[in-house]
Amino acid sequence: MSLSQLAALHKLHDKALYERNIRNFLGKTTDVNRAIRDTLTEKPELFQYLNNGVTALCERIEPKNGTAKEKVFSLGGVSIVNGAQTVAVTCSPEM
Repeated sequence: MSLSQLAALHKLHDKALYERNIRNFLGKTTDVNRAIRDTLTEKPELFQYLNNGVTALCERIEPKNGTAKEKVFSLGGVSIVNGAQTVAVTCSPEM
């Protein structure tokens, strides 16, 4: 899933997207979230090495039309269970 797709989910669902996570977004002023933002703005080439990604659970996954290179799926009941800080920081323009 692309960052723009994650941003759209975050914008559409906000805190509901993280209901099954052990914690919600902790805010932009935590040391961890400042470090995530700093990596994105100052050393984006290191982002994938310094952040462990995003894990989501889905109640429903249905294949949709796509190409041989890019498969498209419809997801239902999506909840990010790991990566709330990463998604919220990368999708929050005020950071």
